[in-house]
Amino acid sequence: MKKTGLYGGSFDPVHNGHIKTALVFKEQMDLDKVLIMPAKRPPNKLNAELADNYHRITMCKLAFEGYKGFEISDAEIKRRGVSYTCDTLKSLSPEKFGRIYLLCGADMFLTLQNWKDPDVIFSLADIVTVPRDKDDLCVLEEHKKALEKLGARIHIIDTPKIDVSSTQIRKMISENKSIAGLVPKSVENYIYEKGLYGG
Repeated sequence: MKKTGLYGGSFDPVHNGHIKTALVFKEQMDLDKVLIMPAKRPPNKLNAELADNYHRITMCKLAFEGYKGFEISDAEIKRRGVSYTCDTLKSLSPEKFGRIYLLCGADMFLTLQNWKDPDVIFSLADIVTVPRDKDDLCVLEEHKKALEKLGARIHIIDTPKIDVSSTQIRKMISENKSIAGLVPKSVENYIYEKGLYGG
């Protein structure tokens, strides 16, 4: 059966940590394709001011250009309202995408049971999470057991420690500090060309 990964988030902006995580996700779960899906209105960031949807989509396209097996999806951008994961999963047909694997960061993984319709999420996708460090792993393993009792299928994969965040990058740009090496050169050029984040 075909295996498709779903990697969502605000990607504001997308950075090298996102790319490294996505590559490990695809390799370790042996995925045929990974959908990179910027959220229109993430439930955990309803009051946040995100960069324009078009810019975030474009930056993702630039970041993953040349990487085989990755597709940038605007499905959540096009959908009205809050970008709930359960609604996104319901929109992905098994005939087209096969078995779905949802990549979930450690912080979000620990709140998964509080998301909208978690039972729907657990029924439609395997959950894949990544520890930030070795100390994190024990906490994730314990939470994995709790979620499995609720019917979830959980996979914990290992990735190299990545010390970069979108928040950090936006702050650096606003302070006129260099972000070279934190984002692909094409994304860096785009940010300054469009004057994003005060650059």
